[in-house]
Amino acid sequence: MKKHLLLISMILAISLIAGIRIEAVYYHPFDAQNSEYILLYNTGEEDRDISGYRIATSFSETDVTIQGIIRARSVFLIADSGWSEKRDNMSWPLADHEQTMTMSIHHGWASIRTPENEPLSTVGWRTAAQFEGEAHPGVQQGKALVRINDTNNNSNDFIESNPIFSPYQQTTTNTPVYIIMEESIPKILHIQDTPDEIQVSIKHNNTLEDIRVFANGEELLTTNNTKIQGAYTGAIDLTETEIEIRVESREHVLIQQYTREPIQKVAIAIPEDITIQVQPRASAYTTIQVKNTGTVPVNLHIGGTIPLWANKVIGNITYELAGQTYSLTETIRVHELGLVAGEELEITLRVDAGAYPARTYPGNLHILGVSQ
Repeated sequence: MKKHLLLISMILAISLIAGIRIEAVYYHPFDAQNSEYILLYNTGEEDRDISGYRIATSFSETDVTIQGIIRARSVFLIADSGWSEKRDNMSWPLADHEQTMTMSIHHGWASIRTPENEPLSTVGWRTAAQFEGEAHPGVQQGKALVRINDTNNNSNDFIESNPIFSPYQQTTTNTPVYIIMEESIPKILHIQDTPDEIQVSIKHNNTLEDIRVFANGEELLTTNNTKIQGAYTGAIDLTETEIEIRVESREHVLIQQYTREPIQKVAIAIPEDITIQVQPRASAYTTIQVKNTGTVPVNLHIGGTIPLWANKVIGNITYELAGQTYSLTETIRVHELGLVAGEELEITLRVDAGAYPARTYPGNLHILGVSQ
C-alpha cells in the first residue's frame, strides 16, 4: 500500500562538470563595435536548449541573453551586433546568436550562466575581478583566448591564438591538411605538422584545374589559390599516424608517406547530470559510467559539495570506486587508476539522507581526468 506522509520522495540532484563551457573569447578585435565574440562548446552527448542563459561580463551581469539550441559535441557562436556585416574577417562564419556585447581589454572577464545565475564557465584576463584559478595575462589585438585544457585555471587552460570557431583538438578527431603548390612535375618540398594541422609545401607549374590532392584517400578542397600555387585543405583523423599524401596532375602522380607522432589527447566521458531519489532518513544508490575517450591513460580527481538545507548538509554522500568507498568532500581526492584509452569503469554513489523536507537539493560532483 502506498503511504503518503513520511515516505514522500526527496530528489537529490547532482550536476556534473560535463556541460556548457567557454571555448574561445575574442575580446580585443580590430573593430571593437562589431567583432567581439564568445564561442561556447557543449561537451555532453545531448543537445541543450540554452534559451534564457546569459553572458555576464565586467560591464554587465546581463550583457547578453541567449536564444538557441547548442548541439551535442558542437559549438555555439555568440557575436557582437554588426557581426554579420562588419566582422574583422568576412570569411568567418555567421553567428548563432548576435547581440550587442561589451568586454574590457584590460580587466575583463566573461561568464556563461544559467537562468538561475549559476556560473558554468568563466574566463578572466589581465586584472579581472572574476576568473577560474588564475586570470590569463591577456592577448594582443587581433588574437583570441583559445581553450586547450580544462583544469579550472584560466592561465593554464587558455593560450593566445588566431581566432577559432571549433574546439582546439576536440571538436572531432580530425586535423586540417594544407597543401601549398607552385612547377610542372609536382615536387614536395617539406611536410610539417602541429597538434591540429599538417602542412605540405609543393612546387608545380600546372593550372589549378589539372591538380588534385588527396590525404589518405580523401580529396582536399582548394582555398586562396592563384594560377600556379595555392592551399589545399581537408580533414584527417587525429588517431592516424601514417599519412599518404597523393598529388595528381594531368600527366604525373606523386605519392609520399609521412609518419607523425600520435596526438596526445586527454578526455573523459561522464553523464551530464544525475538525479537520486531518496526518502527522508533513508539511503539510495545510483551508478554512473566514466569512460576514457582520449588517447592517453588518465587518473581521476574526484570531489564535490553536499546539498545544504538551512546551512546544514542534508545527509552524507559516499562513492564506491574500484572496490573502495570514499566520502564525497570539497577536497579533491586523486585516484591513480591509469584508465587507458577506451576503458570504462563504474562509480556507485550512495546518499544517506537526514530528516529534511521533500524538495530538490542541488549539489556538485566534480570528476576530472588528468594524464599520468
